[in-house]
Amino acid sequence: MRWMEIRRTDDEALERFRSYHLDIWKNFYAAMSRRQVEDGNYLGSLIKSGLFVLGSVDTVRRQLVEQWKTFPAEYVGWSIIMRRCRRRSS
Repeated sequence: MRWMEIRRTDDEALERFRSYHLDIWKNFYAAMSRRQVEDGNYLGSLIKSGLFVLGSVDTVRRQLVEQWKTFPAEYVGWSIIMRRCRRRSS
């Protein structure tokens, strides 16, 4: 199981990921599963965990290919979670 965040750029994906996932990583996953966090760098811990794949399409593809070299898989399941977006008024 991997959580993916795909955006136009790596920086955009990182920022989006930080705003949606960092708090729950810090206060739930890292705390409950005893993940190693060095110098309070929760974002670095999150990325090093290998559970999250984020970036542009090319970056995500490269990350998944590298993971599949270690842990081959026959298929990929994709679940899309739609986030509510506020509409801009004209």
